[in-house]
Amino acid sequence: MDWMKTIFDPRHPIQKADRLRFHQRHRFLIGLTISPDFGQMTGCVVEGTSAGKLLRLKALSFQELSIPLPMRRLFQQWCPSVLAPYRVESALDWPTYLSLQADLTQMAIQLVHALMSQAGQAADRVLAVAFHHCGVAVGAPDQPHGCLPLIDATAMALKTGMNVLDQFPLKDRLEGGTGWPISALPLWILWADRRSPQAFEHRVVVESNSAVQLTWLPPSDGLDATFPLIQQRIWPAADSNELRLKSYASESSASATPIDRIVADICQQIADWQTSDSRRAAVLPPSHKLRLIIAEPNGEANPDGLQRRLMQALPESVVVPCTDYECPPWAMGALVAATHGFLHVDQVPANLPWISGTEVPRILGTLTPGAAGRYRSLLIEMSDYRPPVMTLRDAV
Repeated sequence: MDWMKTIFDPRHPIQKADRLRFHQRHRFLIGLTISPDFGQMTGCVVEGTSAGKLLRLKALSFQELSIPLPMRRLFQQWCPSVLAPYRVESALDWPTYLSLQADLTQMAIQLVHALMSQAGQAADRVLAVAFHHCGVAVGAPDQPHGCLPLIDATAMALKTGMNVLDQFPLKDRLEGGTGWPISALPLWILWADRRSPQAFEHRVVVESNSAVQLTWLPPSDGLDATFPLIQQRIWPAADSNELRLKSYASESSASATPIDRIVADICQQIADWQTSDSRRAAVLPPSHKLRLIIAEPNGEANPDGLQRRLMQALPESVVVPCTDYECPPWAMGALVAATHGFLHVDQVPANLPWISGTEVPRILGTLTPGAAGRYRSLLIEMSDYRPPVMTLRDAV
C-alpha cells in the first residue's frame, strides 16, 4: 500500500509542484449577455487564475452593442413581457422568433470578433464563449414550460470557431428552481472579500437597471467546507417607459418618491439579513465594515441617483461605484456570464438551493463544440481539473 500513499500524499514534492502550477496558470474566456431591458448586448474578455471555489478573475476588456430599435420593437410585439425573465403564454410566432434569434446571433458573433481583436496574444487561448441569458419561457407560470434560447449556439460556434456555453438557467428550472436570476454565486466569486489569511469585510452588490437587485456577500478566506450564506433579493421595475420602481412600502409612505421607497427597502433588507439568521448573528459586521458596490448607469453624475441616496442613508458604510473595481456599470452581466463559464469548465455547481429553490445545486450550462483545436483544448482543461470532494447529497 506504499504506492497508494505516494499517489495521494499531499506532502509529496512533485504533487505540491503540480498543484502550485495548476493554481497559477492563466485561462481566458469571453462572457456575453443581453441587458434586462433588452437594450444592449454586452461582452468582456476575462482572465482567470486558480480554479473552482478559489477562482480569481480579472477583466481585460469590455464591449457593448446597442440593439437596434426595430429589433426591440419586434421583440416587444412577440413577447409582451419586456422585462427579464421573459415569458410567452400565447401561441408562438415561429417566424418572428427565428428572425430575432438569427439577428441576435449575428450581433453576438460581431461582439465576439470585436473582443477577440482586443485580446491580443490571449485570443488563441480563449477556451469558450459563455452566453448567459434567461431565454424566453413558454407556457403559463403554473405549468411546466420550456425555454427558447435567444441565440443559435450551433451557428455561433460554426462561424466563430469558439466553443459556446449557454442555457445556464435550464437545468435549474428543470430541478424546480426559478431559473433567474442565478447570479448569486458568480457575484460572490467576483466581488466578495476573500483576502488571505483573514477576510472580514461584508459586501453588498446593488445593481440598478430595469430592476434593482441586492446581493449580500459574506467574507471568506476560501477555507470554508461549503459556500457562505449568500443572500439575494430583486425589486422588479414597473412596466412603463420610465424607470419607476414598484413600492413595497406601507400606505403611510405614499407621498415619498419611488427612489425614496426603494432606498428605504434596501436599508430594511440589509437590516433583516443581519438579524434574521442565527448563523450570521455571531459575525455581524459593524456599520463601518459594510461595503456597498453600486452598478448604476450614470449614477455618479445623477445627484438623485441610487448611489448618492444610499451614501446619505448609510453614512457609516462605504458606498462605492463598481467603476472603482474597473467594471463599467453596464458590464456586470457580462462578468457574471464569464464566471458561469469558468464554473462549468471547473465542474462546480453554480446555483444556490436556498436562493433558486432547487433541492441540490447542479452544474449549469450546455456546451456546443467549436473548432477542433479549441474543443480539444477545452477538453484537456476540463479533464485536468479535479473537483473537490463533495458531500454525498451533492454528488447524487
